[in-house]
Amino acid sequence: MSQVATAYTPPAEQSLLRAFDRAGRIRFPNPDVRAAGVVDHKGMEVRLRARDDDELDDLRYALVAVGLSPGRPYSHGRGWVIPLYGKSAVQWFLDRRPGTERVTRHAPRRPPPRRRVAAR
Repeated sequence: MSQVATAYTPPAEQSLLRAFDRAGRIRFPNPDVRAAGVVDHKGMEVRLRARDDDELDDLRYALVAVGLSPGRPYSHGRGWVIPLYGKSAVQWFLDRRPGTERVTRHAPRRPPPRRRVAAR
């Protein structure tokens, strides 16, 4: 009986990749703004979503365990968003999820909704 060698993935890394696959986003700088010569302070960012306080604590612990430093989490809807700033954090996720390219693009802004004027 032959055994197939499988790659071992640490549990902390597995939980981060599951969270990223479920609701992770990567933000890249807008190339149009940079090409126009406008000073753009927005860099690369990964956003992970936690459903509750327990998952938030687990993800923050896992991020530190793999050597990434999470930013300050903020509440969003019924859960939490954990930002990770910098090229190294983005590259960590891109290396482990080949084929994941620009997950989040800067979409064109929608015009504001038209308001109806009440008849008098």
